[in-house]
Amino acid sequence: MTAVVGKLFAALDCIAAEGNDAVGLAQLTQRTRLPKATLYRLLCDLVDAGVVEHSKNGYSLGGRLFELGFAVPRYRRLRQQAMPFLEDLQAEIGETVHLGVLMDEKVVILEKLFGRSQVRVPTTVGSRHALYSTAMGKILLAHSMPDVIHRILGSLEPVTRRTVIAPGLLSRQLGRFRHEGVALEAEETYAGIGCVAAPLTGPDGAIAAISVAGNPRKVHTSAVQNRVRQVACRLSLSLDAGLAAS
Repeated sequence: MTAVVGKLFAALDCIAAEGNDAVGLAQLTQRTRLPKATLYRLLCDLVDAGVVEHSKNGYSLGGRLFELGFAVPRYRRLRQQAMPFLEDLQAEIGETVHLGVLMDEKVVILEKLFGRSQVRVPTTVGSRHALYSTAMGKILLAHSMPDVIHRILGSLEPVTRRTVIAPGLLSRQLGRFRHEGVALEAEETYAGIGCVAAPLTGPDGAIAAISVAGNPRKVHTSAVQNRVRQVACRLSLSLDAGLAAS
């Protein structure tokens, strides 16, 4: 990797780490350890290319980056094949439905269908979330290699006051979620929001996850859990061989 490319991705990684929040130049300078003038020029180029957006609050990822991400054949095919299942699930339950993938030890939202209820789920397509505080993240983590699980368990920090940050408790949760085929979380990422998720599996394990998010008392019912698990199983079986093995 050339020095310029390394600096570019250092800046993008720091911006992406903030999720939905913009990051100021001073904060980015501190985190990337790049000279302020060098970083500013780089950010200007990224803004001109549409990869980064600039506002009074700072810098955030731009729409061009999402366009490029969605152009990745594997993710494009996954979204296309998953969409009919996601639409049926959203229509049946009426809550917000997500499709997410594991990327750089984060769960990235690949698709979102808004629910009909008044409970607002403040997620966005392309946003990145901790594996240990989201239902999709937990089910993907439960199916991850032991070294990944060990690394995540050693770096737990609260996202909300309800986030599980006790390694032993989270480890037991992951074992149960893997056995039951569904993961739950209640207000661990957003106050007032609960989620239930199930994995999409292929020959090499979990390749993605789907979830239903909304009022915890509604989405945590056994009926919703069973339905999410059933839809995930049907979708997993429908994935073409190339996608499931990728």
